[in-house]
Amino acid sequence: MWKDGGPVIGIQLENEYSLRGPNAGEAHILALKKIAIDSGLDVPFYQVTAWDNAVVPPSAVLPVYGGKYQDEPWDSSTTKLRPPDVYAFRFQSRVSANVVAGTNGRRPAASETLPYLTAEIGGGIQDTYHRGPVIQADDIGAMFPVMLGSGVNLYGTYMFQGGENPDGKLTTLQESQATGYPNDVPIKSYDFQAPLGEFGEERQSLRKLKVFQYFLNAFGSELAPMTVHAPDVLPASTADLTVPRASVRALGERGFIFFNNYVRGYAMPARPAAQFLVQLPGGPLSVPRKPVDLPSGAYFIWPFNFRAGDISIRYSTAQLFTRLDGDDKNSPATFYFEAIAGIPVEFAFDAAGVESVRASSGTQSKESGVLYLNGIEPDIESSIELTSKTGSTVRLVVLTAQQAEDAWKVRVGGGEHLLISSQDFFCDPDAQPERIWLRSRANPNFEFVLTPPLASPVKASLPLKQTSSTENATHYAAEAGTREIRLEFKQIEKAGLAPPIKCGPAPRWRHSGVAQAPSEQGLPQAARWSITVPPGAMSGLSELFLEVDYRGDVARLYGASHLLNDNFFNGQSWSIGLGRFLNQERPHLFELSILPMRSDAPIYLELGQQLKFSANGQVATLKGLRLVPEYQLILCESGACRPETATAGLQTVAKNMEKHATKD
Repeated sequence: MWKDGGPVIGIQLENEYSLRGPNAGEAHILALKKIAIDSGLDVPFYQVTAWDNAVVPPSAVLPVYGGKYQDEPWDSSTTKLRPPDVYAFRFQSRVSANVVAGTNGRRPAASETLPYLTAEIGGGIQDTYHRGPVIQADDIGAMFPVMLGSGVNLYGTYMFQGGENPDGKLTTLQESQATGYPNDVPIKSYDFQAPLGEFGEERQSLRKLKVFQYFLNAFGSELAPMTVHAPDVLPASTADLTVPRASVRALGERGFIFFNNYVRGYAMPARPAAQFLVQLPGGPLSVPRKPVDLPSGAYFIWPFNFRAGDISIRYSTAQLFTRLDGDDKNSPATFYFEAIAGIPVEFAFDAAGVESVRASSGTQSKESGVLYLNGIEPDIESSIELTSKTGSTVRLVVLTAQQAEDAWKVRVGGGEHLLISSQDFFCDPDAQPERIWLRSRANPNFEFVLTPPLASPVKASLPLKQTSSTENATHYAAEAGTREIRLEFKQIEKAGLAPPIKCGPAPRWRHSGVAQAPSEQGLPQAARWSITVPPGAMSGLSELFLEVDYRGDVARLYGASHLLNDNFFNGQSWSIGLGRFLNQERPHLFELSILPMRSDAPIYLELGQQLKFSANGQVATLKGLRLVPEYQLILCESGACRPETATAGLQTVAKNMEKHATKD
């Protein structure tokens, strides 16, 4: 608990609770709070979910809201849905977008006086049997500026990491129509297409979210007290894609512009010759100075009247990313920005506060007391150094979007640095010294950059070489050695004729039922393959993935007739981390089953190309099966960077997470 020096500051007492009546409603919530406090669960904040007509006793609990998802697995439709409302700013309600039609007059921000906290903004989507959407990284990333621009000060992602349903003693434990849920999900897998996958793999969406999370960590205290201001012209509805989507949060003269030109599944038009006119107490501010084209698919947060040390940034057309605090005048604070693809980088400074400026690229000009820098080339080597009239110095670095997504803050060599790598990154900041893991699937070659450069060498679990170095950054490389792991598999049973798919009963709030997934009692019509993984396959690796490229309905992986993992087909390869299942001392046997998909299956899929069904109207094919090794590089400052030590540390972290985990 927070009072005991721990990290727990809040407890959710109820979830989607809306009952009223004797001993229900507010009385129920207040009773739960009393039980929590009497049991020692004493924290600063107690909350309940605030949608679905939920009960929220005033002054006793804080409401937390949801952002819905990129798709609607609870919808019975098997076709493409309308534009999701999660990509539209919320100016009238915290529960849903509910934008106001009309083109005249400024619209008020949400009227609630409590902080805007969220518990359930989609980090992916359930893999349901009747709907199989494929979530892209931008589908998740574009929601962040929308929710922050709507006033959110606590961004809760569900799910942030996918998981796995445990085995039940008497039944399976997944959500299903048989147990009162609106749809069926896999028995074991709850991967959720989340930023962190079920087996710990980092998806590109994690990096999209990370850029905004770093912004909040570094500058959230400035954003939090800022209020929301809607534009004069609003979309007529969430399906209106013609009107630009923007918002401002401001406090006095300072603030941020939020813009989103991305909607999942729908092509948003580019916004040519666009310019934001922000009405401030001291007068209007045009951002940028001259109109620019905003590309289709762009989304960002731009600062205005932002203080970087003693320098006032009137605005920038690059997004604030993070900052590294310098030690002294020889190592000034560095503010990192992210360039938005397709938009030229421009900075505007209050010239009265600037003594000198040195930029590695671009051109400078002055106009009406404003210093403009145009044509900045985004790169880790491209920087702007400004000296204020007071003599203090600050550095600005504009990274490319890819560099920002690949950059992670680390504390090594006694100071803060950015480590930039396309490989999966993990660290234990509580370790003394901090320990860093880089992981790479299929490719044994590691590359990373440290900026600013370290004064002392980096220690690593693999031979590390410095490939290049500049005043701003040092580039490193290492090679783990390719592992060739022999995989043996053979088909042991051909597919039979899949039975017709049944639909479950219609819930009271829906017009029809949806397709029901096959039960856990085996798949007698499924095609089957035996798979043998040799002993010692995991030696020297952090993980070993089995990639299954198949066409069918439901695929399941068994070990000794025990269901280990399962997958509903959505056109993507199915990737399974085998580390938790393997025995290092002897060969491990698995069985893969694929139930045929029928051509008349009442399900929705987003496929790049149509399935080819056989003459009997079904398909169950294994296109490919391979083992993908995940290599590991460990970085540390002192001592031996031993893989077993790192693995033990990760296992300890995992056990602690399991111990303290809660299940929704």
